[in-house]
Parts: sequence; C-alpha cells; structure tokens
Amino acid sequence: MPKDTFFNIPSKKQTLILDALLEEFSKVKLSEAKVSNIIKKTGIARGTFYKYFEDINDAYRYLFKKAMIDIHQNIVRQPQEKQDANFFVKETADFLNEVLNHRYYNFIKMDMLYNHITDNQAHPPNFDPITWSVAELCHSTIKNSLKNPTNQKQYLDNLKVVLEKLLN
Repeated sequence: MPKDTFFNIPSKKQTLILDALLEEFSKVKLSEAKVSNIIKKTGIARGTFYKYFEDINDAYRYLFKKAMIDIHQNIVRQPQEKQDANFFVKETADFLNEVLNHRYYNFIKMDMLYNHITDNQAHPPNFDPITWSVAELCHSTIKNSLKNPTNQKQYLDNLKVVLEKLLN
C-alpha cells in the first residue's frame, strides 16, 4: 500500500502517478519495470516516488488492487444467486467481458501472463478445498482467455463442464 504521503497529495497528482504506473506495467513485465520511466512520465523526483511507495512492487500491488476494485464495481451481482457451476461461469465471463473493454486490460493481461501477483497470495491452511479448486479453475480460465481471446467461449464451456462435476 502507498504511504500516507501519497494520499495527502492532490488527487490530480495521484491520477498522474497512477496513469504512469498503468502505462509502465501495461507494457513491460514487473521484473523489467523501471522507476525511472515512471518519474520521467510524472516529473516527480526519484526520492518523491519512494516517499509515496516502498518500492516498485508496492506501487504495482496498489495498482493491482485498485484495478480489481474498478473492474469488479461494474459487475452486477444478484445477492441470492445459488453458487453453482452456472454462477461461477457467469462471474468468470462477466469479469472477462468487463476487463476486455477496460483501461486496465493490458495491465491485467501482463499480470496474468507474466507477473502472477495472485499466485503469491497463499490461501489460509484451512481454506475449503472445493472453494480453492473453483477459484483456481476460474483464474486459469481467465488466464487462458486473456492469452487466447478467440478461444474464450471454449474455455468457459470447459469450465462449466468441470465445475458441474466438481460441485454436484
């Protein structure tokens, strides 16, 4: 998370920095991203960047969290929906449809294909194995669909078949 100093700067400057982060992380792998590109784009000093973020990974994690919130806010959920195979396939399809037309598309694609920030978030040891399996299958479907968008329907169909067997 950014340091408090980041949240104390004007929102216009925050947006400028976030736009520069998005541009950098949408073009190159996290391991190849450079603070120098971000500060050049924003006009801030290197020391100022480190007043806002611990390091480039901290900035990346913050942007990822913000992207997930922004993308998910447009996905309409029915509060009483039964969480069956159809529910999870619809959630996955809705996420893909939202991300495909979102400003974060290239960023999310780079994350899924190269950076794998979600891979580093371990589930608690007592995490329900069925819930874990469903999450892994849905994320795999998203990753494959971003990698090969023309096959998205087939990936979603495959997800449905497997989830029906798993959840019934």
